[in-house]
Amino acid sequence: MDLTVPEYEAIRTCVRKQLGIELGPERRAMVRRRLGNLPNGRHLVDSVVSEGLGSDELSVLADALTTNHTHWGREAEHFELLRNWLRDHPVPRPFRIWCAASSTGEEPYSLWMVAREQSSNALVLATDISERVLAVAREGVYDGDGLHHLPTGWRKHFTHLPDGKVQLSDAARGGVLFRRLNLMTKPFPLRRSLDVIFCRNVMIYFEQDVRLDLVRRLVDKLAPGGLLCIGLAETLPKGVQGLERVAPSAFRKSM
Repeated sequence: MDLTVPEYEAIRTCVRKQLGIELGPERRAMVRRRLGNLPNGRHLVDSVVSEGLGSDELSVLADALTTNHTHWGREAEHFELLRNWLRDHPVPRPFRIWCAASSTGEEPYSLWMVAREQSSNALVLATDISERVLAVAREGVYDGDGLHHLPTGWRKHFTHLPDGKVQLSDAARGGVLFRRLNLMTKPFPLRRSLDVIFCRNVMIYFEQDVRLDLVRRLVDKLAPGGLLCIGLAETLPKGVQGLERVAPSAFRKSM
């Protein structure tokens, strides 16, 4: 598929405004290749140029331009931190956890399993802009090979299927609420504050000003004393207030 310079500039403008993603001039070949691999790639480009991109098409575009890389137990330090946090910070109501970039579900299901170790009174919300990865997450079917390093207590939540895959239990799949959400949405459509927010390995796509705006809005949704975890390779943008570091890439909101 051909992608002219004006078309690419229209895509750059669109994804920065709508998704917060910054594409440099050198990424044109990558974008042309990825969109060219889509059955509706040309239609997406035409929609961007004509400013007629719908929410479903935006989800497809985001899916094509980002890498949904995740696995069970990724950056396990944060799950151990959460385990201790839940034990040391009980609340007299359901504990509310938000996984703000759920990808195919391994992270929010891991959060649910950690929460279940401490209490059955926990609510996990998982959001992503990609409807494709959310469909995978809701089904809860994964390759069995990825489970060998998981804690023994977690494995009871999986059933082995005849084809070698595994499926999460009804309790696990019912314990995580999956919703599509663009993190550029202002304000976040969340009615209650959160006790824990995991927003890991998503800000790597954003420029400094977008990252700052996002983290400020995450902090606004965090309950006083709540926990925010970002990716271990990420840093908080300058200008964020109201957070104190408690562990690598983990922060507590001031009371």
